[in-house]
Amino acid sequence: MNMSIHVRGILAVVLVSVFASGGCVSYRHGWQMKPAQSFNGSSSVMELAERMEQTAATDDQVEDLIDELKTIRRTYGENSALLTKLARSYLAMAVAYARDMPEQGEFLRLSMMYSEAALMQNPRFAAMIESMGSDHGTVAAAAGSVGSAEAWTLATWALASLMYYEECTSEVLKIRHRDTMLADIVTVINAIASVGGDEVKPLALALKGVAVAVRPKAKMVMAVPDFDAAVQAAPDSILVRWLQAKYLFANFGDKVSLAAAIEHIKEIDLNSAGGFKPLNRAIRVSLEKPKR
Repeated sequence: MNMSIHVRGILAVVLVSVFASGGCVSYRHGWQMKPAQSFNGSSSVMELAERMEQTAATDDQVEDLIDELKTIRRTYGENSALLTKLARSYLAMAVAYARDMPEQGEFLRLSMMYSEAALMQNPRFAAMIESMGSDHGTVAAAAGSVGSAEAWTLATWALASLMYYEECTSEVLKIRHRDTMLADIVTVINAIASVGGDEVKPLALALKGVAVAVRPKAKMVMAVPDFDAAVQAAPDSILVRWLQAKYLFANFGDKVSLAAAIEHIKEIDLNSAGGFKPLNRAIRVSLEKPKR
């Protein structure tokens, strides 16, 4: 796979310089808030990518999917669906296939970036961002301008941002950014719950639970209601179950509940489970990997 040899080699060089200057302990909103490019391809253009998405089960296969989506973007322009698939694909890479924390942080940054680019396809969102100026426009500030069609994109951005905050930010900076970055993520989650349809609302509940669980000095009891409601609403969602396992049970040391949640995730049929299939498979892979 070309990306594994060439792009990852380039990425490693970039990450050395980025993280030497504190790359994964800093965060800036809106770094991909650029005007949308029109998509001029037919519906058949995405057929190969769709087939690859259905079967991507390894890091090489997800990277192949990313390459194909980027080729389509270069050739035909972009639309919200293509950009959201890129964002979700990088999220899958961050969940299971990153070699270390710096690379995981870069995958999460790319997931946020493509989510932001997808949101800019919405004229109302783009107009609000542009009216605020590049120094002030944020996803949180403009999240209320989108509709149900963007709910999954907002959810992808929120999940990547939460993982970045929890996995790639120092404890000192977590406290410092609690009322900025974390507060903005909560604003976006509330927008998802407000505009999203029934199929995305369980994920919004789980994300709300994550936002509570990762706050400095959080107590387990504070996050339980949101996770319980999310699982009750979507008992066979691999993503919802994984978020509960990772950010509730594992975070607070509930080993019995964690083991039960992992077993339930393993029993869910990957072919019939809802959600983005490469991410579902990445979650399953992550459960088999030894802890770093």
